[in-house]
Parts: sequence; structure tokens; C-alpha cells
Amino acid sequence: MFEVTQNQHDTYTIAPDNDSERQFTAEIDGTEIELAIVAQIDDMRELLSDNEIRRMGVGEYIYTLSVWIVPTAEHTDIQIKEKVLSTYGTDLDDIDYLPHMTVEYGYGVPVNPESISSESEKGDIDLVEDGKKIGFTEWDDAEQYVNEYLPKKAVGISGLVGFYLDNRINRIGETGWDRLTEVAIDPDYDGFQAALNRNGVGAD
Repeated sequence: MFEVTQNQHDTYTIAPDNDSERQFTAEIDGTEIELAIVAQIDDMRELLSDNEIRRMGVGEYIYTLSVWIVPTAEHTDIQIKEKVLSTYGTDLDDIDYLPHMTVEYGYGVPVNPESISSESEKGDIDLVEDGKKIGFTEWDDAEQYVNEYLPKKAVGISGLVGFYLDNRINRIGETGWDRLTEVAIDPDYDGFQAALNRNGVGAD
């Protein structure tokens, strides 16, 4: 089973528990990388003005949930750890929040848990989703979704992790594999250039 750890008021890490036989991993060039899911709930009123929220047309769905795949702290490259932790003023002896901080730094691979959807996996919670974020009318509903339903969806995400990593994560064409390679394997890896090369741009 997957368990949820609350990092801060609005952020959570979802990963297989210590007794679970289920693996959440990806393999790159023969190296197996252990993964976790980071979820963050935001109150849009704290991020945007009333006019901006009205222009977005989200109505009452003002609490948004964003979800990412990241390597676990143990499988994050040491240089990336040092870069991320130093940015937030934390040393290597205190890495409980590393997956969340890795996302904040921009290294997460976005995933839409509603792509694995059934009524039994969200109960009677009222939500909307646009392929990137999930919106809720109540903060408590967002928390319930994370704590009760996201661990169930994590099982499906772990089984289809290659599919999610294949997806483009920006307009340049970087994929989750590019992001994962940089964070877990080679901090000097240039996903931007790799994407250009795949698209026949910038190749020698």
C-alpha cells in the first residue's frame, strides 16, 4: 500500500510504505530509481487577485491540487540535493522535505491522477480537472482526496509510470525521463538540448 506523509500544511508525499511489496520505480540505463508522489493544495485566493480568478472562470473551485512524480530523497543525486537544500537553507541532515523542495525548485514531473479515474476513487467529492490541476470547492475535500483516494490512484500511476514519464512536460519537448535523468542520474544532463536534438534542432 501507499502511505501519505504530510510535510507542511498544504504539501504531502505519497510513497509505498515500509511493509509494502509494491515498488514505485523507473529504470534509466540500468539504474533503478525509487520514486514518490508529491501533492500540493493551494488556495487560489492567496496566489491570485479576485479579477484573475474571475478571468480563469473557475467559479467556486478555488482550492487546487497539483501532483508530481519525483525521485525519493535517497535516489536524488547528491549535487541536486545540495543545490535544492541550500536554496531553502536546509542541510543534508534534514531532508524530510526534499521531495517537496525538489518540486518547488522545478524538478518535478507533473501527473494528473484523474487520468486514472473511477467513482470509487473519488467518492462523492465535488471536483473539476483540466488535465493539469484538480479543483475543489472545499479545502477539506481536497485533503480527503489526498489522504483517502490519492494513495489508491498512486497504485495505478506506479504501474503506468513509463507512460507518464513519456509525456512532454513543456513546449520544448522535454519529457519526464529528461527530468528524472537530471535529478537522479546526471546533474549535468541537459534535457533542453536533448529535446532539441530529438526534434532535429541544434544537432551538429
